[in-house]
Amino acid sequence: MRRVRSALLCGILGATLSCAQPPQAIIEAARTAVNAAAKNADIVTYAPESLRAAQDDLAAMDAEADRQARRFALSRDFKALETLAANASDAAQLAQSNAVESKARVEQDAAALADQVGGAIHDFEARLWSARRLRGVQQSVIDGLSDLGNDSRASLDDARGDLASGSYASAKAKLSAILDRLDAAQQTIDEQTGIARAR
Repeated sequence: MRRVRSALLCGILGATLSCAQPPQAIIEAARTAVNAAAKNADIVTYAPESLRAAQDDLAAMDAEADRQARRFALSRDFKALETLAANASDAAQLAQSNAVESKARVEQDAAALADQVGGAIHDFEARLWSARRLRGVQQSVIDGLSDLGNDSRASLDDARGDLASGSYASAKAKLSAILDRLDAAQQTIDEQTGIARAR
């Protein structure tokens, strides 16, 4: 009878200690998913906030795992840890989905900007031509803008190359920069022509 009780006690104790072990498979699955997301260039570029959220969830999971590890084996509870691991895995999947959607939007934005830049270059050169012929305008300032049209075309070609290669974020950034330079030049032209006409 004592042997039976001893065997039964050992069995119960073994089962209890087994339950006190963390859900390692779920933890590793979450870690793998988030690490893979962090190595995905599209996620890094087009869904950085979603990636940070997944990494925050992973950090919370690790913190909970450490907290449980410091507790006495028989008092450990891994329900919160399982939830946090599931959150991290879900967040990594969401980051992937968000990256796909964001990349498509950026592609559309960049394509529209490319057309806008082409028109902006034409408008800038037309206004520059008119400013040069305005009596009293400060020619040194106007002449300082002479290369901007050709420089902008070269940058536009570069951005279109990025578009063709799928580097949509890079293309959008370059196109936005071109527009900013053209807008600044247009303001300079307006200021100089306004001064010339006021004389």
